[in-house]
Amino acid sequence: MKNKMIIVLFIAIAAALVMAGCSNMIMDLTGGEGAGGEGAGGGAGYNDTHNLSIGDEGPGGGMVFYINPNADADGWKYLEVMQSNLEQPNNQPAPGFPEYMVWSDVFDQLVGGTSTDIGTGMANTNAIIAQDGHEYSAAQVAREYRAGEEGDWYLPSRDELQLVYDNLHDTSPQLLNLTGGQFWTSSEVSATQVYAINPSFGNQVQHNKNYSMEAMLARAIRAF
Repeated sequence: MKNKMIIVLFIAIAAALVMAGCSNMIMDLTGGEGAGGEGAGGGAGYNDTHNLSIGDEGPGGGMVFYINPNADADGWKYLEVMQSNLEQPNNQPAPGFPEYMVWSDVFDQLVGGTSTDIGTGMANTNAIIAQDGHEYSAAQVAREYRAGEEGDWYLPSRDELQLVYDNLHDTSPQLLNLTGGQFWTSSEVSATQVYAINPSFGNQVQHNKNYSMEAMLARAIRAF
């Protein structure tokens, strides 16, 4: 009987040690606080070293036009827009009109997967450039743009470009100089059409991808 009691006691102690080890493992996996505690969700969040406001100059020399309320989850807080129009390189069409450009030389095929949402312009831009048969586009000019030692510029999505007008047009119309044409976005409507913004009124329009380049402009933006 005595031996049986010792065995039972030994089993109870071993079980307690196993449970304690599992509890510590759970705390390690959940950041030390259990589910929902500090550290849950992964990552320490966005570390804002800029402290900028709408209308301030960003690190790329552009103008801040949006402050992201979900910076911790998205990994970026600000969007800035360049303060002049993009200019096409010499190997693109329309010599003598460097600011006017086509959306893409692939104008009758769906890129697919482009979005209109805030935060999707970079993915849209990369998809346009990666399309089969692509040689030049407003998206490519935006990705090749360099300013303030920053090389992560891209063609904005429809909603991103709409924010440029909504948040800066009234306060900085001359600085932005959003006149003289309409502005491409990186958001498709169909295989042959895309969204653009009319800066005179801030309304969204749709144009064919091969719409006259002498009426279409582009601005690059970047997230940081």
